[in-house]
Amino acid sequence: MGARAAAGAPDRGFILALDEILKVRGRSDVAKGRRAPRAARHPPSDAVLLVRELFAIEREHGGGPYTVMQANTRIDDDAPFAETHGAGLRLIFDLSGVDGTQAIIHTGQSGHPLSPHYSDLADPWAAGAYLTVPMSPEAVAAAAPRALRLIPIQVRNHSL
Repeated sequence: MGARAAAGAPDRGFILALDEILKVRGRSDVAKGRRAPRAARHPPSDAVLLVRELFAIEREHGGGPYTVMQANTRIDDDAPFAETHGAGLRLIFDLSGVDGTQAIIHTGQSGHPLSPHYSDLADPWAAGAYLTVPMSPEAVAAAAPRALRLIPIQVRNHSL
């Protein structure tokens, strides 16, 4: 294959790859440490160009195909290095004490775009933060501000 690069000197492949990244992403993006964006789309509004970007949740974050923060990207002209697949939900289960369970989701608690909880977890998710999730009945009761019980009605006639 030829002579190896001197210790500490980058090889030609690395230099060519870095040049390509700088060309595609732009020197300012790379210098600012910008990372691949992760976009969560809202399917009903995706078809309507005027509202598509109002409901999209996009955050930059680190990660790659071989990291804990798994993220696959694509290289194309429209969206260079845009993430196409990654961990939208991350969970850490503490089996020694279930109330130590940690979780985070890429978007928010609500799927309704007008809810304040539609994208309220996107920034903590991108920063690698987690929320503690109570799991035992006692911890859930202590953490819940209120409870909603759904009791099914009994149907007497099952015939159609």
